[in-house]
Amino acid sequence: MGMRLTKRLNLCPGQTGGYHPEQRERDLPFMHKEEPATFPRVQQLIIISEISPWCTIVRNDKGVTLNDVCQQIWKE
Repeated sequence: MGMRLTKRLNLCPGQTGGYHPEQRERDLPFMHKEEPATFPRVQQLIIISEISPWCTIVRNDKGVTLNDVCQQIWKE
């Protein structure tokens, strides 16, 4: 069984990171930020959520990454 990590996006400074549930006081770096957000890769991703009054559109001609998603959410 693999280690379960929790990911988070701090909306104030736009920092991404994570933590292990048993060591919440220690931040872990966001190691996979350049990984594709979807498989197969897409150049545009539209995020629609019930808790947001708008949709978020993320674009990257080389394929949307996890970092692209976090940065776009932070910008909006």
